[in-house]
Amino acid sequence: MGSEQTTLVLIIPPHLQKRGRLIPSHHPIITATLAGVAKQAGARVFVMDMGVSGLNTEDVLEHLQFIKPDWVGLIPFEYRREMPIQPSLDLVEICRITLPTVRFGLLNCPLHSEESKEAVRNGDLDFAVFGDSEAFVYQVCTSQQWTGAGLYLSVDGHVQEYPPIQQVDWNLVKVPAWELFNLSRYVPSAHRYRKAPVLPMFASRSCPFGCDFCPHMLYHSSDTHSLRPVEDIVNEIQTLQRKFGVRSIEFYDPTFGVRRDHVLALCEALKKLETPIEWTCFSRTDLWDQALLEQLHQAGCRSILFGVESGNPEVLARTQKGIQLSQTEQFVSWCREIGIDTVASFIVGLPLETPERIVETIEFAKRLNPTYAQFHQARAFFEHEDWQSLGTVSGSWEETSASLNGLAYVPNGFTQTEIVQWLLKAYWQFYGRPQKVGELASTIRAWSDIKRLGKGVKQISSHFVVL
Repeated sequence: MGSEQTTLVLIIPPHLQKRGRLIPSHHPIITATLAGVAKQAGARVFVMDMGVSGLNTEDVLEHLQFIKPDWVGLIPFEYRREMPIQPSLDLVEICRITLPTVRFGLLNCPLHSEESKEAVRNGDLDFAVFGDSEAFVYQVCTSQQWTGAGLYLSVDGHVQEYPPIQQVDWNLVKVPAWELFNLSRYVPSAHRYRKAPVLPMFASRSCPFGCDFCPHMLYHSSDTHSLRPVEDIVNEIQTLQRKFGVRSIEFYDPTFGVRRDHVLALCEALKKLETPIEWTCFSRTDLWDQALLEQLHQAGCRSILFGVESGNPEVLARTQKGIQLSQTEQFVSWCREIGIDTVASFIVGLPLETPERIVETIEFAKRLNPTYAQFHQARAFFEHEDWQSLGTVSGSWEETSASLNGLAYVPNGFTQTEIVQWLLKAYWQFYGRPQKVGELASTIRAWSDIKRLGKGVKQISSHFVVL
C-alpha cells in the first residue's frame, strides 16, 4: 500500500430466502461508522448493502472488478441484522476466482465465533476481525502493516492473532459515512421517533449489565462500558443536521444513561443547540428517577425503549436482568407524567415459559399500558446450558422484510407455530383495546403522523406474513 491510497469495499451480505428486498428498521450504523473511519484515514470507500439494494452475486462481482479494491470487508453482523456467515462465505468463494489478489474477510465478528476463525484457518477467508473494528480499519488504511486489534489473519498458511481492544478509541469514531447509502431504503420503526428524517448514533459502547438473552456482549469487545465525549456527540448531531436535515436522533447504545453525570452533561449541551433536536434512546427502567427524566425531556428526549421481557417474576429473574416489575411500573408512570413516550419490549418464549406465564406477560403489558409495546420471540445468539435443557433452537434465523435476527428459540412444551400464535395474540390484545386505539388516535396531529403509524402497522404485520 505504501503512500498509495487504499481502496476498500464494505459489503453487508444478503440473506433473503423467503421474500424480496429487505427494508431494515434499523440503519446500518456499524458499516457506516467503519466507512467513516476509512474515509477519515484517506481511503477510497465503497459500500454495498446487498439485501437492501437487491444486488446479487454477479452484480457485486461486476462492481468489484470495476473498483479494483485492495480488500473487501463483509459485515454479516450489522446492528440488529445479525446473520449467519455462510452467505458471506458463498460470496467470497465466487469472487476470489476472478479477484485472486484481493483480500476478503469479516469485520465486527462476535468475540467467540469459532466458525469465523475456522473459515480463516481453512482458507475460505483471508482474515476476520473480532469485536469493535475501527482500530483495525484505521490501521490498515494508513499503514502497510496488516495488524490491529481483533485481527485473525492467515499469512502463507500460518495464522496471526491479535487480541481485541478492551475499550474503543473514540478519537477514531468519526461521523458515519451516511452519504454512501441510499437512506430512503431504511425505515425506522414508527414507534421509535416522532419527526423525520431520523438517523442513529452512539453515545456509549458496550453494556455493564449481564442479561443472558442479549447479543450485545458478543459484538463489542470492550469489557468495560465506554462513554463517548459529550463534545463529540454534539458535533456529530450538528453535522447530521447540516448534511442530512436530521430532525430526530436515535441513540443506539445498548443501555443509554448508565452514568448520571454523563447524561446530565449531555442534556445541558443539547439544550444549548442552535437548532433543537428530538431524540430517543434504549435503556433500563432502574437507572432513572423523576428529576433526571425531566432533564431528558427538557433536552429533547421524546421516547425511551426499555426491556420488560416478561411479566412473570420467575421467568424474569432467570434472565439475570436484575429489574423488578414494580420499578418498571414506577418508571412508566413518571414518563407518562412528564410527557416522554414509552416503548416496552417483551420476549415471548424465554426459558421456563408456560402458557400461563405468557398470559401474565400480556396482562402485565396491558396493565402497564406504555405508549407502545413490542413482542418478540426469544432468540438464541450463543450457547447456554440451561437454555439448551429448557428448550430447543429451531435452527432457522428469523427473517422478515424488516429484520434478520438470531436463531429462533422454542421453550419446552411449545412448538414454533404456537409461539407465533402467542405473539399474534399479544399484539392483538394490547393494541386492539378501545382504550389503546383511542390513545394512539389522539396522537395524530398531522398527515405525517398517519403515515408514521401506518408504517408501524405494516411493519408489525410483516413479521407474520411468512409464517
